[in-house]
Amino acid sequence: MLCTATGWSPPMVTSPIRTSRVGFLGCLLTAASIRAGFGASKAESGLPGETRGHKPLANVSDRLLIFVPMNTGRKNRRGEIVDATVRLVARQGVSGASIRQIASEAGVTEGALYRHFASKDDLCQQAYQQIVADMVAEKEQMLRLRADSLSVLLRHWIRLSFEYFDRYPEAFTYVLLTTYDFTESDITRRQGRMFSELLAEATRAGEFPEMDPVLAMSHFSGLMLNIPRLINEGTLAPPALQYVDSVSSAVNAVFGLRTKPE
Repeated sequence: MLCTATGWSPPMVTSPIRTSRVGFLGCLLTAASIRAGFGASKAESGLPGETRGHKPLANVSDRLLIFVPMNTGRKNRRGEIVDATVRLVARQGVSGASIRQIASEAGVTEGALYRHFASKDDLCQQAYQQIVADMVAEKEQMLRLRADSLSVLLRHWIRLSFEYFDRYPEAFTYVLLTTYDFTESDITRRQGRMFSELLAEATRAGEFPEMDPVLAMSHFSGLMLNIPRLINEGTLAPPALQYVDSVSSAVNAVFGLRTKPE
Protein backbone atom coordinates (compact mmCIF):
# COMPACT_ATOMS: atom_id res chain seq x y z
CA MET A 1 0.00 0.00 0.00
CA LEU A 2 1.13 3.57 -0.57
CA CYS A 3 1.32 4.28 3.14
CA THR A 4 3.84 1.53 3.80
CA ALA A 5 6.81 3.49 2.50
CA THR A 6 6.16 6.30 4.97
CA GLY A 7 6.27 4.04 8.00
CA TRP A 8 2.78 5.13 9.03
CA SER A 9 0.13 2.53 9.75
CA PRO A 10 -3.32 3.99 9.06
CA PRO A 11 -6.27 3.35 11.37
CA MET A 12 -8.68 1.09 9.55
CA VAL A 13 -12.40 1.56 10.05
CA THR A 14 -14.08 -1.77 9.46
CA SER A 15 -17.59 -1.17 10.80
CA PRO A 16 -20.41 -0.82 8.26
CA ILE A 17 -21.75 2.68 7.67
CA ARG A 18 -25.04 3.10 9.54
CA THR A 19 -27.65 5.82 9.57
CA SER A 20 -27.15 7.85 12.75
CA ARG A 21 -27.91 11.21 14.29
CA VAL A 22 -24.22 12.03 14.59
CA GLY A 23 -22.35 10.19 11.90
CA PHE A 24 -20.32 10.54 8.71
CA LEU A 25 -20.11 14.33 8.83
CA GLY A 26 -19.90 14.37 12.61
CA CYS A 27 -19.71 17.83 14.08
CA LEU A 28 -19.40 19.36 10.62
CA LEU A 29 -22.91 18.77 9.42
CA THR A 30 -26.40 18.35 10.74
CA ALA A 31 -29.21 19.88 8.74
CA ALA A 32 -30.74 21.53 11.80
CA SER A 33 -27.54 23.21 12.96
CA ILE A 34 -26.56 24.47 9.50
CA ARG A 35 -30.00 25.83 8.60
CA ALA A 36 -30.33 27.38 12.06
CA GLY A 37 -27.07 29.25 11.61
CA PHE A 38 -27.66 30.34 8.01
CA GLY A 39 -28.36 34.04 7.91
CA ALA A 40 -27.18 34.55 11.49
CA SER A 41 -24.72 37.16 12.65
CA LYS A 42 -21.12 37.28 11.49
CA ALA A 43 -18.75 34.66 12.90
CA GLU A 44 -15.45 35.75 14.46
CA SER A 45 -11.79 34.61 13.39
CA GLY A 46 -7.41 34.46 13.10
CA LEU A 47 -5.23 32.19 11.23
CA PRO A 48 -2.88 29.78 12.92
CA GLY A 49 0.31 28.81 11.13
CA GLU A 50 0.82 25.81 8.90
CA THR A 51 2.93 22.84 9.94
CA ARG A 52 4.12 19.79 8.02
CA GLY A 53 4.50 16.12 8.79
CA HIS A 54 2.31 13.21 9.81
CA LYS A 55 2.26 11.94 13.37
CA PRO A 56 -0.14 9.17 14.48
CA LEU A 57 -2.10 9.88 17.64
CA ALA A 58 -0.14 8.99 20.78
CA ASN A 59 -2.65 10.03 23.41
CA VAL A 60 -5.85 11.96 22.95
CA SER A 61 -5.23 13.37 26.42
CA ASP A 62 -2.02 15.00 25.15
CA ARG A 63 -4.28 17.25 23.07
CA LEU A 64 -7.58 17.37 24.92
CA LEU A 65 -8.83 18.30 28.36
CA ILE A 66 -9.50 15.12 30.30
CA PHE A 67 -11.91 15.51 33.20
CA VAL A 68 -9.54 14.48 36.00
CA PRO A 69 -7.92 17.19 38.17
CA MET A 70 -4.24 17.53 37.28
CA ASN A 71 -3.17 17.78 40.93
CA THR A 72 -4.52 14.42 42.05
CA GLY A 73 -1.06 12.84 41.95
CA ARG A 74 -2.48 9.64 40.52
CA LYS A 75 -2.53 8.18 37.06
CA ASN A 76 -5.18 9.68 34.81
CA ARG A 77 -7.27 6.55 34.38
CA ARG A 78 -10.16 8.39 32.81
CA GLY A 79 -7.89 9.84 30.15
CA GLU A 80 -6.34 6.44 29.45
CA ILE A 81 -9.81 4.95 28.99
CA VAL A 82 -10.77 7.73 26.57
CA ASP A 83 -7.54 7.23 24.61
CA ALA A 84 -8.14 3.48 24.40
CA THR A 85 -11.71 4.04 23.21
CA VAL A 86 -10.61 6.40 20.44
CA ARG A 87 -7.90 3.99 19.26
CA LEU A 88 -10.16 0.93 19.16
CA VAL A 89 -13.23 2.61 17.68
CA ALA A 90 -11.15 4.33 14.98
CA ARG A 91 -9.65 0.99 13.97
CA GLN A 92 -12.54 -1.43 14.54
CA GLY A 93 -15.73 0.65 14.52
CA VAL A 94 -18.16 1.15 17.39
CA SER A 95 -19.62 -2.36 17.26
CA GLY A 96 -16.13 -3.86 17.04
CA ALA A 97 -14.90 -2.26 20.26
CA SER A 98 -16.39 -3.95 23.32
CA ILE A 99 -16.15 -2.69 26.90
CA ARG A 100 -13.92 -5.66 27.67
CA GLN A 101 -11.56 -4.76 24.82
CA ILE A 102 -11.51 -1.09 25.79
CA ALA A 103 -10.73 -1.92 29.41
CA SER A 104 -7.95 -4.28 28.33
CA GLU A 105 -6.50 -1.66 25.95
CA ALA A 106 -6.55 0.92 28.75
CA GLY A 107 -5.01 -1.49 31.26
CA VAL A 108 -7.95 -1.33 33.67
CA THR A 109 -10.66 -3.72 34.82
CA GLU A 110 -14.21 -3.44 33.53
CA GLY A 111 -15.26 -2.45 37.05
CA ALA A 112 -12.76 0.40 37.07
CA LEU A 113 -14.03 1.57 33.70
CA TYR A 114 -17.60 1.68 34.98
CA ARG A 115 -16.51 3.83 37.91
CA HIS A 116 -15.71 6.55 35.37
CA PHE A 117 -18.40 5.98 32.72
CA ALA A 118 -21.99 4.79 33.07
CA SER A 119 -22.01 2.79 29.83
CA LYS A 120 -20.24 2.29 26.53
CA ASP A 121 -22.50 4.92 24.95
CA ASP A 122 -21.60 7.38 27.71
CA LEU A 123 -17.90 6.69 27.19
CA CYS A 124 -18.06 7.04 23.40
CA GLN A 125 -20.09 10.24 23.59
CA GLN A 126 -17.79 11.91 26.13
CA ALA A 127 -14.71 11.02 24.07
CA TYR A 128 -16.46 12.37 20.97
CA GLN A 129 -17.38 15.66 22.62
CA GLN A 130 -13.84 16.25 23.87
CA ILE A 131 -12.40 15.89 20.37
CA VAL A 132 -15.14 18.01 18.79
CA ALA A 133 -14.54 20.78 21.34
CA ASP A 134 -10.89 20.84 20.28
CA MET A 135 -11.79 21.03 16.59
CA VAL A 136 -14.36 23.77 17.18
CA ALA A 137 -11.85 25.87 19.12
CA GLU A 138 -9.47 25.80 16.14
CA LYS A 139 -12.20 26.90 13.73
CA GLU A 140 -13.36 29.68 16.06
CA GLN A 141 -9.81 31.00 16.24
CA MET A 142 -9.55 30.90 12.46
CA LEU A 143 -12.79 32.84 11.99
CA ARG A 144 -12.20 35.46 14.68
CA LEU A 145 -11.14 38.28 12.33
CA ARG A 146 -12.93 37.29 9.08
CA ALA A 147 -10.62 39.53 7.05
CA ASP A 148 -10.12 37.23 4.03
CA SER A 149 -12.23 36.22 1.06
CA LEU A 150 -14.44 33.13 1.33
CA SER A 151 -12.11 31.09 -0.90
CA VAL A 152 -9.16 31.86 1.39
CA LEU A 153 -11.15 31.05 4.54
CA LEU A 154 -12.38 27.75 3.11
CA ARG A 155 -8.79 26.86 2.23
CA HIS A 156 -7.77 27.57 5.83
CA TRP A 157 -10.69 25.41 7.03
CA ILE A 158 -9.45 22.56 4.83
CA ARG A 159 -5.86 23.09 5.97
CA LEU A 160 -6.81 23.02 9.66
CA SER A 161 -8.83 19.84 9.13
CA PHE A 162 -6.01 18.07 7.27
CA GLU A 163 -3.43 19.30 9.77
CA TYR A 164 -5.54 17.84 12.57
CA PHE A 165 -5.85 14.53 10.72
CA ASP A 166 -2.09 14.38 10.11
CA ARG A 167 -1.37 14.96 13.80
CA TYR A 168 -4.23 12.93 15.29
CA PRO A 169 -5.52 10.48 12.64
CA GLU A 170 -7.35 8.27 15.12
CA ALA A 171 -9.11 11.19 16.82
CA PHE A 172 -10.13 12.60 13.41
CA THR A 173 -11.35 9.19 12.25
CA TYR A 174 -13.22 8.66 15.53
CA VAL A 175 -15.22 11.87 15.07
CA LEU A 176 -15.58 12.40 11.32
CA LEU A 177 -15.34 8.97 9.69
CA THR A 178 -17.26 6.84 12.20
CA THR A 179 -21.03 6.70 12.79
CA TYR A 180 -22.84 6.92 16.12
CA ASP A 181 -26.37 7.05 17.53
CA PHE A 182 -25.79 10.04 19.80
CA THR A 183 -28.37 12.74 20.31
CA GLU A 184 -26.86 15.92 18.94
CA SER A 185 -25.30 18.17 21.61
CA ASP A 186 -24.62 21.89 21.49
CA ILE A 187 -20.90 21.34 20.93
CA THR A 188 -21.62 19.24 17.83
CA ARG A 189 -23.92 21.97 16.47
CA ARG A 190 -21.50 24.86 16.90
CA GLN A 191 -19.23 24.04 13.97
CA GLY A 192 -22.19 23.62 11.62
CA ARG A 193 -23.48 27.02 12.72
CA MET A 194 -20.05 28.59 12.14
CA PHE A 195 -19.97 27.26 8.60
CA SER A 196 -23.51 28.37 7.79
CA GLU A 197 -22.87 31.86 9.20
CA LEU A 198 -19.75 32.11 7.06
CA LEU A 199 -21.73 31.19 3.93
CA ALA A 200 -24.56 33.55 4.84
CA GLU A 201 -22.19 36.48 5.18
CA ALA A 202 -20.48 35.59 1.90
CA THR A 203 -23.87 35.34 0.17
CA ARG A 204 -24.86 38.80 1.41
CA ALA A 205 -21.52 40.15 0.15
CA GLY A 206 -22.07 38.59 -3.28
CA GLU A 207 -19.14 36.16 -2.88
CA PHE A 208 -21.24 33.00 -2.70
CA PRO A 209 -24.20 31.88 -4.85
CA GLU A 210 -27.67 31.40 -3.38
CA MET A 211 -27.66 27.75 -2.28
CA ASP A 212 -29.24 25.56 0.37
CA PRO A 213 -26.60 25.60 3.16
CA VAL A 214 -27.01 21.89 3.80
CA LEU A 215 -26.31 21.14 0.14
CA ALA A 216 -23.32 23.50 0.23
CA MET A 217 -21.90 21.76 3.29
CA SER A 218 -22.49 18.38 1.69
CA HIS A 219 -20.41 19.42 -1.34
CA PHE A 220 -17.67 20.91 0.84
CA SER A 221 -17.40 18.06 3.34
CA GLY A 222 -17.57 15.42 0.62
CA LEU A 223 -14.55 16.89 -1.14
CA MET A 224 -12.65 17.42 2.09
CA LEU A 225 -13.35 14.17 3.97
CA ASN A 226 -12.54 11.90 1.03
CA ILE A 227 -8.82 12.64 1.46
CA PRO A 228 -8.53 11.30 5.05
CA ARG A 229 -10.79 8.39 4.10
CA LEU A 230 -8.56 7.40 1.17
CA ILE A 231 -5.42 7.77 3.29
CA ASN A 232 -6.95 5.47 5.91
CA GLU A 233 -7.71 2.93 3.17
CA GLY A 234 -4.14 3.15 1.85
CA THR A 235 -5.25 4.50 -1.54
CA LEU A 236 -3.54 7.88 -1.02
CA ALA A 237 -0.19 8.52 0.63
CA PRO A 238 -0.05 10.77 3.70
CA PRO A 239 0.24 13.50 4.80
CA ALA A 240 -3.18 14.96 4.02
CA LEU A 241 -1.70 18.45 4.12
CA GLN A 242 -0.17 17.95 0.67
CA TYR A 243 -3.68 17.84 -0.85
CA VAL A 244 -4.88 21.20 0.52
CA ASP A 245 -4.35 23.09 -2.75
CA SER A 246 -6.04 20.49 -4.96
CA VAL A 247 -9.08 20.19 -2.67
CA SER A 248 -9.29 23.98 -2.36
CA SER A 249 -9.25 24.32 -6.15
CA ALA A 250 -12.05 21.76 -6.43
CA VAL A 251 -14.12 23.63 -3.81
CA ASN A 252 -13.60 26.92 -5.66
CA ALA A 253 -14.69 25.29 -8.93
CA VAL A 254 -17.83 23.75 -7.39
CA PHE A 255 -18.90 27.04 -5.79
CA GLY A 256 -17.63 29.34 -8.56
CA LEU A 257 -15.45 31.29 -6.12
CA ARG A 258 -12.93 33.85 -7.23
CA THR A 259 -9.46 33.38 -5.79
CA LYS A 260 -6.88 35.91 -4.73
CA PRO A 261 -3.43 35.60 -3.14
CA GLU A 262 -3.52 34.92 0.61
